[in-house]
Amino acid sequence: MRLRITLTWFIGLLALMSLACAQAGNVISFEDATATAEGKYAPVTNSGGTADGADFAIGDTVLLAGKGFLINLMDTPGGRIAAGQQRGAEVEILGSVLYEDVLWYEVDSSTGTGWIKGDNLELMPVAEAKYAAGDKVYLVGTGFLINLMKEAGGLRIIAGQERGVEVEIIDNSEIDNGTMWYLIDAPTGQGWVPEENLSAEAP
Repeated sequence: MRLRITLTWFIGLLALMSLACAQAGNVISFEDATATAEGKYAPVTNSGGTADGADFAIGDTVLLAGKGFLINLMDTPGGRIAAGQQRGAEVEILGSVLYEDVLWYEVDSSTGTGWIKGDNLELMPVAEAKYAAGDKVYLVGTGFLINLMKEAGGLRIIAGQERGVEVEIIDNSEIDNGTMWYLIDAPTGQGWVPEENLSAEAP
């Protein structure tokens, strides 16, 4: 009697499993199910590669974009939060992958490395030179003397020139933060000043 009950229960279980598979529309083996799960959920750990259709290349410097103040960096594409970085911060591209039809980029930031969706990255703004070589402009600023630097964005002062003096533009250079600097020829010598210290009109 007990054997008959057990056999009936087993046959009923098999019938329910067959019905479930029929309703699902396909029958999948354990090996196929495991392979599918691994392909969808296994973490992507490779870095240093570039995915087809990637907008940014390895070594590019880009900005973090998004709606929140902090942008999450994940340990893997679609994974867990590994770090947070302020929106607008500069990051370097280390690699990219296409994961579940979404482009993900591995980036290096000041708070660590992590993965981020491509729509949370944007190109660095490109500064446009306001003045060209040969232009005559005037030194402006809050102090009496304007410092002339040895190099664009540098800290070494090589000369000082009175505010309001007319100078000539020799060259220009954009530094890392997008600020344009100009090499000028002033009465006290040649040196670099940021664009904010120049004006086309006399003060």
